[in-house]
Amino acid sequence: MSDFLTQILAFPTVVYTVLLALILLYWMFVIVGAADIDLFDLDGAADGFLDGAAEALDGAAEALDGAGEALDGAGEALEGAVDGADGAADASESGLAKLLALLRLRRVPLTISISFITLLSWMGSGIGMQVATLYASGLPPLLVGCVVGSLAFIVGVMLTSVLVRPLEPVFETHEGPTKADFVGKVCTVQTSRVDAQLGQGELRDGGDILVFQIRCDHENSLTHGDQTLLAYYDKDRNAYIVEPLAPGSA
Repeated sequence: MSDFLTQILAFPTVVYTVLLALILLYWMFVIVGAADIDLFDLDGAADGFLDGAAEALDGAAEALDGAGEALDGAGEALEGAVDGADGAADASESGLAKLLALLRLRRVPLTISISFITLLSWMGSGIGMQVATLYASGLPPLLVGCVVGSLAFIVGVMLTSVLVRPLEPVFETHEGPTKADFVGKVCTVQTSRVDAQLGQGELRDGGDILVFQIRCDHENSLTHGDQTLLAYYDKDRNAYIVEPLAPGSA
Protein backbone atom coordinates (compact mmCIF):
# COMPACT_ATOMS: atom_id res chain seq x y z
CA MET A 1 0.00 0.00 0.00
CA SER A 2 2.83 2.38 0.85
CA ASP A 3 4.44 1.78 -2.55
CA PHE A 4 1.13 2.52 -4.26
CA LEU A 5 0.67 5.76 -2.33
CA THR A 6 4.23 6.77 -3.08
CA GLN A 7 3.65 6.17 -6.76
CA ILE A 8 0.34 8.07 -7.07
CA LEU A 9 1.69 10.99 -5.03
CA ALA A 10 4.88 11.31 -7.07
CA PHE A 11 5.27 13.67 -10.01
CA PRO A 12 3.70 13.60 -12.58
CA THR A 13 1.04 11.11 -11.39
CA VAL A 14 0.14 13.36 -8.46
CA VAL A 15 -1.29 15.93 -10.90
CA TYR A 16 -3.77 13.39 -12.22
CA THR A 17 -4.36 12.01 -8.72
CA VAL A 18 -5.60 15.40 -7.52
CA LEU A 19 -7.76 15.88 -10.61
CA LEU A 20 -9.16 12.36 -10.28
CA ALA A 21 -10.03 12.92 -6.62
CA LEU A 22 -11.88 16.12 -7.48
CA ILE A 23 -13.71 14.43 -10.34
CA LEU A 24 -14.79 11.56 -8.08
CA LEU A 25 -16.05 14.10 -5.56
CA TYR A 26 -17.93 15.91 -8.33
CA TRP A 27 -19.64 12.73 -9.57
CA MET A 28 -20.47 11.72 -6.01
CA PHE A 29 -22.42 14.93 -5.55
CA VAL A 30 -24.02 14.50 -8.97
CA ILE A 31 -25.25 11.02 -8.00
CA VAL A 32 -26.52 12.19 -4.62
CA GLY A 33 -28.25 15.15 -6.23
CA ALA A 34 -29.83 12.98 -8.92
CA ALA A 35 -31.14 10.57 -6.28
CA ASP A 36 -32.55 13.54 -4.34
CA ILE A 37 -31.38 12.04 -1.08
CA ASP A 38 -31.86 14.28 1.96
CA LEU A 39 -29.50 12.65 4.43
CA PHE A 40 -28.69 15.75 6.39
CA ASP A 41 -31.58 17.14 8.36
CA LEU A 42 -29.70 18.41 11.39
CA ASP A 43 -28.82 21.92 12.50
CA GLY A 44 -25.55 23.38 13.69
CA ALA A 45 -22.72 21.01 12.82
CA ALA A 46 -24.69 19.44 9.97
CA ASP A 47 -25.25 22.84 8.38
CA GLY A 48 -21.54 23.53 8.63
CA PHE A 49 -20.78 20.21 6.99
CA LEU A 50 -23.18 20.94 4.15
CA ASP A 51 -21.63 24.37 3.62
CA GLY A 52 -18.20 22.77 3.46
CA ALA A 53 -19.47 20.13 1.03
CA ALA A 54 -20.96 22.83 -1.19
CA GLU A 55 -17.62 24.65 -1.23
CA ALA A 56 -15.87 21.39 -2.08
CA LEU A 57 -18.28 20.87 -4.95
CA ASP A 58 -17.57 24.37 -6.20
CA GLY A 59 -13.87 23.55 -6.04
CA ALA A 60 -14.47 20.34 -7.98
CA ALA A 61 -16.38 22.25 -10.64
CA GLU A 62 -13.56 24.79 -10.89
CA ALA A 63 -11.05 21.96 -11.16
CA LEU A 64 -13.08 20.47 -14.00
CA ASP A 65 -13.09 23.87 -15.67
CA GLY A 66 -9.32 23.92 -15.25
CA ALA A 67 -9.07 20.48 -16.79
CA GLY A 68 -11.21 21.72 -19.66
CA GLU A 69 -8.84 24.65 -20.11
CA ALA A 70 -5.93 22.19 -20.09
CA LEU A 71 -7.66 20.26 -22.86
CA ASP A 72 -8.16 23.54 -24.71
CA GLY A 73 -4.46 24.24 -24.34
CA ALA A 74 -3.59 20.81 -25.70
CA GLY A 75 -5.87 21.45 -28.65
CA GLU A 76 -4.24 24.79 -29.33
CA ALA A 77 -0.79 23.19 -29.09
CA LEU A 78 -1.80 20.68 -31.74
CA GLU A 79 -3.45 23.31 -33.92
CA GLY A 80 -0.34 23.88 -35.98
CA ALA A 81 -0.01 20.18 -36.77
CA VAL A 82 -3.69 19.96 -37.72
CA ASP A 83 -3.45 23.00 -40.00
CA GLY A 84 -0.29 21.64 -41.64
CA ALA A 85 -1.97 18.32 -42.39
CA ASP A 86 -5.14 19.97 -43.69
CA GLY A 87 -4.25 23.25 -45.40
CA ALA A 88 -7.70 23.56 -46.96
CA ALA A 89 -9.50 23.52 -43.59
CA ASP A 90 -11.94 26.30 -42.85
CA ALA A 91 -10.06 29.14 -41.16
CA SER A 92 -13.16 30.19 -39.22
CA GLU A 93 -13.07 27.06 -37.06
CA SER A 94 -10.61 26.95 -34.19
CA GLY A 95 -7.99 24.23 -33.98
CA LEU A 96 -9.60 22.93 -30.78
CA ALA A 97 -13.01 22.58 -32.42
CA LYS A 98 -11.48 20.64 -35.31
CA LEU A 99 -9.48 18.46 -32.93
CA LEU A 100 -12.50 17.65 -30.76
CA ALA A 101 -14.57 16.94 -33.85
CA LEU A 102 -11.83 14.70 -35.24
CA LEU A 103 -11.63 12.76 -31.97
CA ARG A 104 -15.46 12.75 -31.64
CA LEU A 105 -15.21 14.19 -28.13
CA ARG A 106 -17.92 16.77 -28.83
CA ARG A 107 -20.65 14.13 -29.08
CA VAL A 108 -20.73 13.49 -25.33
CA PRO A 109 -20.79 16.00 -22.42
CA LEU A 110 -17.40 17.54 -21.71
CA THR A 111 -17.49 16.38 -18.08
CA ILE A 112 -17.61 12.76 -19.24
CA SER A 113 -14.74 13.25 -21.66
CA ILE A 114 -12.64 14.96 -18.99
CA SER A 115 -13.40 12.17 -16.51
CA PHE A 116 -12.24 9.50 -18.95
CA ILE A 117 -9.15 11.49 -19.95
CA THR A 118 -8.15 12.05 -16.33
CA LEU A 119 -8.64 8.41 -15.32
CA LEU A 120 -6.74 7.07 -18.32
CA SER A 121 -3.98 9.66 -17.96
CA TRP A 122 -3.65 8.77 -14.27
CA MET A 123 -3.28 5.09 -15.11
CA GLY A 124 -0.92 5.79 -18.00
CA SER A 125 1.23 8.09 -15.90
CA GLY A 126 1.61 5.49 -13.14
CA ILE A 127 2.49 2.72 -15.56
CA GLY A 128 4.75 4.99 -17.58
CA MET A 129 6.77 6.03 -14.54
CA GLN A 130 7.29 2.37 -13.59
CA VAL A 131 8.61 1.67 -17.07
CA ALA A 132 10.74 4.83 -17.01
CA THR A 133 12.48 3.77 -13.81
CA LEU A 134 13.71 0.67 -15.66
CA TYR A 135 14.77 2.19 -18.96
CA ALA A 136 15.38 5.90 -18.30
CA SER A 137 16.96 5.92 -14.87
CA GLY A 138 19.92 7.96 -16.09
CA LEU A 139 17.85 10.95 -17.22
CA PRO A 140 16.81 13.90 -15.03
CA PRO A 141 13.67 12.90 -13.05
CA LEU A 142 11.90 16.17 -13.87
CA LEU A 143 12.45 15.68 -17.60
CA VAL A 144 11.26 12.09 -17.41
CA GLY A 145 8.19 13.13 -15.43
CA CYS A 146 7.24 15.83 -17.91
CA VAL A 147 7.62 13.48 -20.88
CA VAL A 148 5.68 10.66 -19.22
CA GLY A 149 2.93 13.02 -18.01
CA SER A 150 2.53 14.56 -21.46
CA LEU A 151 2.48 11.20 -23.22
CA ALA A 152 -0.01 9.86 -20.69
CA PHE A 153 -2.32 12.80 -21.42
CA ILE A 154 -2.07 12.33 -25.19
CA VAL A 155 -2.71 8.58 -24.91
CA GLY A 156 -5.60 9.31 -22.52
CA VAL A 157 -7.22 11.64 -25.04
CA MET A 158 -6.83 9.10 -27.84
CA LEU A 159 -8.25 6.23 -25.78
CA THR A 160 -11.12 8.43 -24.58
CA SER A 161 -11.98 9.13 -28.20
CA VAL A 162 -12.50 5.39 -28.66
CA LEU A 163 -14.19 4.60 -25.35
CA VAL A 164 -16.84 7.33 -25.47
CA ARG A 165 -18.12 6.39 -28.91
CA PRO A 166 -20.54 3.73 -27.62
CA LEU A 167 -22.05 6.47 -25.42
CA GLU A 168 -22.81 8.79 -28.33
CA PRO A 169 -26.38 7.48 -28.98
CA VAL A 170 -27.28 8.18 -25.34
CA PHE A 171 -26.57 11.90 -25.74
CA GLU A 172 -27.74 12.28 -29.33
CA THR A 173 -30.33 15.02 -29.68
CA HIS A 174 -33.06 15.09 -32.29
CA GLU A 175 -34.51 18.42 -33.31
CA GLY A 176 -38.25 18.47 -33.61
CA PRO A 177 -40.08 20.21 -36.45
CA THR A 178 -40.42 23.98 -36.25
CA LYS A 179 -43.48 26.09 -36.97
CA ALA A 180 -42.11 26.95 -40.41
CA ASP A 181 -41.82 23.27 -41.36
CA PHE A 182 -45.60 22.96 -41.66
CA VAL A 183 -46.10 26.00 -43.90
CA GLY A 184 -47.40 24.86 -47.28
CA LYS A 185 -49.07 21.73 -45.92
CA VAL A 186 -52.78 21.01 -45.96
CA CYS A 187 -54.80 20.64 -42.78
CA THR A 188 -58.42 19.77 -42.00
CA VAL A 189 -60.65 22.36 -40.33
CA GLN A 190 -61.95 21.17 -36.95
CA THR A 191 -64.20 24.13 -36.09
CA SER A 192 -67.53 25.27 -37.52
CA ARG A 193 -65.91 28.40 -38.93
CA VAL A 194 -62.55 30.03 -39.50
CA ASP A 195 -62.07 33.78 -39.27
CA ALA A 196 -59.59 36.31 -37.88
CA GLN A 197 -60.36 35.37 -34.26
CA LEU A 198 -61.35 31.69 -34.33
CA GLY A 199 -60.24 28.48 -35.99
CA GLN A 200 -58.57 25.16 -35.38
CA GLY A 201 -57.03 22.71 -37.82
CA GLU A 202 -55.77 19.15 -37.71
CA LEU A 203 -52.78 17.81 -39.61
CA ARG A 204 -51.59 14.21 -39.86
CA ASP A 205 -47.81 14.11 -39.87
CA GLY A 206 -46.82 10.48 -40.29
CA GLY A 207 -48.38 8.67 -37.36
CA ASP A 208 -48.91 11.86 -35.35
CA ILE A 209 -52.03 14.00 -35.27
CA LEU A 210 -51.17 17.68 -34.80
CA VAL A 211 -53.72 20.34 -33.89
CA PHE A 212 -53.07 24.00 -34.78
CA GLN A 213 -54.73 27.31 -34.21
CA ILE A 214 -55.66 28.67 -37.66
CA ARG A 215 -56.97 32.04 -38.82
CA CYS A 216 -58.27 33.48 -42.08
CA ASP A 217 -58.36 37.26 -42.44
CA HIS A 218 -60.79 37.45 -45.34
CA GLU A 219 -64.36 36.28 -45.80
CA ASN A 220 -64.70 32.55 -46.45
CA SER A 221 -67.05 29.61 -46.04
CA LEU A 222 -64.62 27.23 -44.33
CA THR A 223 -66.32 24.79 -41.99
CA HIS A 224 -65.66 21.53 -40.21
CA GLY A 225 -64.01 18.95 -42.49
CA ASP A 226 -62.83 21.36 -45.20
CA GLN A 227 -59.26 21.25 -46.47
CA THR A 228 -57.19 24.40 -46.15
CA LEU A 229 -53.61 25.43 -46.87
CA LEU A 230 -51.26 26.65 -44.14
CA ALA A 231 -50.01 29.80 -45.87
CA TYR A 232 -47.71 31.19 -43.17
CA TYR A 233 -47.28 31.36 -39.40
CA ASP A 234 -48.26 34.51 -37.52
CA LYS A 235 -46.10 34.80 -34.40
CA ASP A 236 -48.17 37.61 -32.91
CA ARG A 237 -51.35 35.53 -32.94
CA ASN A 238 -49.58 32.21 -32.44
CA ALA A 239 -51.60 30.78 -35.30
CA TYR A 240 -51.29 29.75 -38.93
CA ILE A 241 -52.89 31.96 -41.55
CA VAL A 242 -54.76 29.69 -43.96
CA GLU A 243 -56.22 29.86 -47.44
CA PRO A 244 -59.20 27.74 -48.59
CA LEU A 245 -58.52 24.98 -51.11
CA ALA A 246 -61.94 23.72 -52.09
CA PRO A 247 -63.51 25.57 -55.05
CA GLY A 248 -66.10 28.10 -53.97
CA SER A 249 -65.00 28.11 -50.36
CA ALA A 250 -63.26 31.49 -50.58
